[in-house]
Amino acid sequence: MSLQINPNDSIALNNLGLVYAKKKEYKKAAYYFRQAMLRKPDYTDPHFNLGSLDMDLKKYEAAERQLRAAVAPSPLILSCPNKLGKLYLKEGRLSQAEREFSRSVVVDPNFEGYNGLGDVYWKERKPAQAERCFALAVAIDPFDAHGHFGLGKVAAFDGRRAEPLKEYAEGFQADPNNREARTTVQRLRLHATNEKVF
Repeated sequence: MSLQINPNDSIALNNLGLVYAKKKEYKKAAYYFRQAMLRKPDYTDPHFNLGSLDMDLKKYEAAERQLRAAVAPSPLILSCPNKLGKLYLKEGRLSQAEREFSRSVVVDPNFEGYNGLGDVYWKERKPAQAERCFALAVAIDPFDAHGHFGLGKVAAFDGRRAEPLKEYAEGFQADPNNREARTTVQRLRLHATNEKVF
C-alpha cells in the first residue's frame, strides 16, 4: 500500500521482497531487495535479506558481498555478523567465521554467536573451547537445541557416558526432528563402552 503512495519507499520495497521470498518467488524477491538498495544504499535490511536469499540458493560469493554490505553500516545488529559467520563456516573459512561470531558476542552475548563459535572450535578440534561456547549458548537460552546437541557431541567425544544422552534429550525437547542428533543418540546407545564415538 505504501508503494502506491511513494514508489521510492525503500522500507516498503524491502518488505515486498520479503513477501516474495516467503512465497518462494526468488527472482521477484531479489528484484525488490535491489530496488530498496538503489533508493537507500546504506539501508541494512535489503542487503541482509538478499544475502540470506543468495545463501539459501547457494550463491555464496554473491551472499558474502551482500552480507558484508549489511555488516558495514550496522555492526551492532547481531543478525548480520552471525549470518556472515555462518556463511564462512559453511565454506570452511574458520578464522573468518570466528571473527564474525566473536564480533557478535562482544556486541551482545547471544546464543547464536556462541553456537557459531562452538561450531568453529569443534571443527578446529578444540573440544574444550567448543564446550565452553555451547555452555554459554545454553546459559543464555536453556531451550537452545543446537547448544545442547553441541554439548552432547563434546561429552561423547570425551567418553563421558550419561552426559551426552542427557544433553541430547534436552535438545530433542526443542528440536525433536533433528535426524543427525537422533542418529548420534542411537550410536551412543550402541556404544556402551568407554570408546570415543566420534
